[in-house]
Amino acid sequence: MKGFRDGALVAEFVGAQPEAAVRQFLAAVLPSEADRLARAGEARAAAGDAAGAAAAFHEALTHDARHPRALLGLARLRAAAGEAAEALALLGRVPPGAPVAREAERLAAELRTRAESSADEPALRARLEASPGDLDARLRLGRALAARGAYDDALAELLEVVRRERSFADDGARKAMLDIFELLGADDPLTERYRSELARVLFR
Repeated sequence: MKGFRDGALVAEFVGAQPEAAVRQFLAAVLPSEADRLARAGEARAAAGDAAGAAAAFHEALTHDARHPRALLGLARLRAAAGEAAEALALLGRVPPGAPVAREAERLAAELRTRAESSADEPALRARLEASPGDLDARLRLGRALAARGAYDDALAELLEVVRRERSFADDGARKAMLDIFELLGADDPLTERYRSELARVLFR
């Protein structure tokens, strides 16, 4: 007997089992109190009740501090309120194997990509013109271009940083490229092109 919840295997047993074991199996499959609260939070968020949604998500997390749907729901509320750092901290607590892990990864990539939206692009371009080896300016320019959706130009600048010095800024250029790939999707032509170019640079 196998039990699934949200598409993931959560419990199983083989052969005849005592009542206590069957009850334990059912408890693992049936929605928990944290599950019910998280779903209530999602319903309130969909209805535009941000305060009510936040309260439900917080209560869910008192029952299960790493409840994936509650963490994701609360992170979405924080992101909508412009609190990117708080949202990223919540997303970092979502277990990697959770059914909503991919949604959490995409939101985190979006938040990190938007972080340079206030950068002064003309000033960064002027720095690069004066000193093409200024990797800080090139990395920040790549991130600024990504923040406004100029992904092709952004990826070109970020790839050049990786080509010149992969470890610069804690491998920041490569990580920024991976975030863009996450936003675009694996089948996007830009993802396919620059993923291949990145691999050639990393494994040459």
